[in-house]
Parts: sequence; structure tokens; C-alpha cells
Amino acid sequence: MAGDGLALASADDSDAAHIFREVVAVQVKPVGRDAFQALLTIRLRPDDPAHPRSLLIELTDEADLLFYHSLVLGEGDFHALKAEQRLRVDFQSFPTQVAELLRRCCTSATELANSAVGAMPGVPRHFGGTASGTSPEGGLRMLACLDCGASGESLLSIVEANQFRELTHISLRLRHGTDEVVKQHLAGKLRVCKAECVELAEQLHASDKALSQARHEVEELGARGRVVAEERQHLERSLREAHEAEVAGLRREQASALAEQQRNAAAERHRFESESRGSLDEALARASRAERVAEELQQQRQALAASNASLQERLDSSEAGSQTARRELQELREQHKELELLKFQHERQLGELRVQVSSLQEQLAGKVELISSQAAQADSASAQRKNLEEMLGTCRQHMQALEEKFAMATQEIVKGNEIIQSLHVANKQLKAKSKAKLAQLAQQEKAVLELEKAGEINKHVLQDKDLEKLTST
Repeated sequence: MAGDGLALASADDSDAAHIFREVVAVQVKPVGRDAFQALLTIRLRPDDPAHPRSLLIELTDEADLLFYHSLVLGEGDFHALKAEQRLRVDFQSFPTQVAELLRRCCTSATELANSAVGAMPGVPRHFGGTASGTSPEGGLRMLACLDCGASGESLLSIVEANQFRELTHISLRLRHGTDEVVKQHLAGKLRVCKAECVELAEQLHASDKALSQARHEVEELGARGRVVAEERQHLERSLREAHEAEVAGLRREQASALAEQQRNAAAERHRFESESRGSLDEALARASRAERVAEELQQQRQALAASNASLQERLDSSEAGSQTARRELQELREQHKELELLKFQHERQLGELRVQVSSLQEQLAGKVELISSQAAQADSASAQRKNLEEMLGTCRQHMQALEEKFAMATQEIVKGNEIIQSLHVANKQLKAKSKAKLAQLAQQEKAVLELEKAGEINKHVLQDKDLEKLTST
């Protein structure tokens, strides 16, 4: 399988649609050396994107440019691999399944690295690995292993390791690239690097051009900023001078207004004092009049207190009457509520009784129909009963006839047995008397055998009749 990949290994990486192209932590086991873990670039792609016939798998190392292992897997090779490793996928879905397993290896390696950050501040590119493949927490871990052989072949295995065992999902036999294949692979990578270099040079030129434009724009914006700063300083000076002049004018206006307010306040205070004296005299006169009015109001208050006492008594009596009336009204309202509730209950019961009457009418109609159907069934049952009685009478007659035949057959069997016994006795007597009668005895024995066969036939007939009788009953 790996020998067909000499021509495909030199294809340009940018021309093929890769199914999988990522860096995977692979445990490499070279010949004669200890195993180590390396970050290998694994590529899965079809040989022809338009009409794929084979799957190309490549393993390379960015740190070691001469490291190259590949596999070209055709459909026929896949069927052999499927039968050998008992795979349950077809050739079309095989690449996606392998890519999913490799992604799980990447995820497992990332989780292991994150869990070991506290203990290992710096992880080198190549570092020694253990064969167990389990995580520090003791959970599941997906691991890719590459066993390099001495003959140039290698075995890529994807292993799922846990605390109990290591389960191999897939094993692929790769071949180490020859000098020609490695040269073609390096030439392809060189072409890609040159193309990337040209593209980066163009991007650098465009970036330099954009940088020069940005610098020019920055210089223009700096000049505009200086002009704006000068204009701002000029405006600030002019605004400051105008503000100072306005503040001085406001101070003069405020001083003149304050002097005018002081003069007005003195005149207003003199006028207010004269008015206050006049109002005080008037207030004293009103106070004397108010005292006289207060005495009159005191007398009226006493009269009103007497009348208020009488009115209070009337009010108490009226309140007592109103309370009794309220209690009676409350009792009437409660009675009215009870009557309304009773009316509602009666109406509801009346509706329920109407529903029950309608349901009873429906049940009555159903029962009438059921009675009519049961009467028809009873008539049919009586007719069937009559038919069964007639059949039973015929069966009884048939049974009597069979019993009579059975009695006759038993009589014949008894007679046959008696004849057989007499024949046996006669046979013995004849054997004792004379050897000359052997021929006659042989004939008699034949007759006896025929009679026995007839008796057996009669027995079988009787057994058949008994079975017929049992089946009829």
C-alpha cells in the first residue's frame, strides 16, 4: 500500500482539499532508541479532489525535515484492512472517522498539558513519554503511537488508554519516505515557502506604503493640530479680555444698584415705623372691643352648653335607636343572603335533577333496546337449545347402536377365546395321542391364528368405536 505513494507524496499541499491537517502529539518508538513524544503534522487528503480513488496519509515533523512517513490506501487495500481489523465503516466515511480519532488525540493532549501546567512551567518540543498513556487524574486518554521498523515500515496506531488496559482503535502500516520522495516533499514545501515569501513581501510592500500614507496623514494632522492650537490660544485671550471687561461693567452696575437699594430701604423703614405706630393704636382699640365681645360670647357659651346637654341626651337616644335599626337591617341582609343562597342551591339542584332525568331517559331507552336485543338473543338461544337437544337425541341413539355392536363384538370375542382354549386343549391331546395327526393340527393352528387375527381386528374396531364415542361426547 505504501509503495504507490511515491508519486502522490510530492503533490503540493495547497492544491489538495485536506480532510485533516493538524499538529498531533505522537509517541514515536524508533528502532534501538527510547520512545519519545513529538509534535507531528498529520495530513489526510484524497489523491484527486475531483475524482478521489485513494486516501493519502502523511506524517511530517517541522523540526526534522527528513522525517516523512506516508500511506496510500486504495479501496481494495481498505477492504483487506476492514476484514483484518474488523472495521464497521465504509471507504467513504473512513477518512472522517480517522480524522475524528486524531482530533480526540489532540484534545486529550491539550487537557493533559493544561493539567500539568502547575508542575511543568515549560514543555519542550520533544520530551520522554511513558507507555501507560493515562492522564494524572486516571481518566481516559486518546494517544497516537508510531512504531518505526528497521525495514522502513512503520505502524501508526490510535490507542485509547485507561486504568485497566489500552484499546487500539486502528492500526495503519506506513512506509518511510525514500530519498526521492523526501526530496519531492521538500521541494513542495520549498515552493509553498517561496509562495508565502512572495505573498509576505507583497504584504510588506503594501504595509510600507500604508505606513508612509499614515505618516503623511499624521504630519498633516499634526500641522492642523498646531494651527488649531494657535487659534484656540487666540480665542482664549480674546474671550478672557471680553470676560474681564464684562465683569468690570457688572461690578459698577452692582455698586450703583446697591447704593440705590440702601436709600430706598431707609425711606421704606421710616414709612413702615409711622404705619406701625398707627396700626398699634388701632390694635389696642380693637383689643378693648374684643374683650367686651368675649364676655358676651362667654355668656352665650354657657347657654349653648345647657342646650348642648339636652341635645346630647336626644342624640344618645337616637343613636341607640339607630343601632337597633342597623342590627335589624344587618339581620335582614343576612336573611336575604341566606334566601339568595338557598334559591341558588335550589336552582342548581333543579338543573342537576333535569340532567339526571335526561340521563335516566337515555338509560331507559338504552335498557329498552337492550331488553329487545336480549329477547331476540333468548329466542335464538332457545332455538339453538332445541337443535342441540335434537342432536343430543341422535347422538344417544347412535351411542346405543354402538353399545349394542360393542356387546355383540365382546360376545364374539368370548366365543373366539373359548374356541381357542378348546383348540389348545385338543391340540395338546392330539399331540399326546398321535404324531400322525400333525398335519391336521397344523391346519387347526392356522385356523386358530386366523381367529386370533380376527379377534385383534375386532379389538381394534372396538377401540376405534370407543374413540369415536369419546370424541362425540
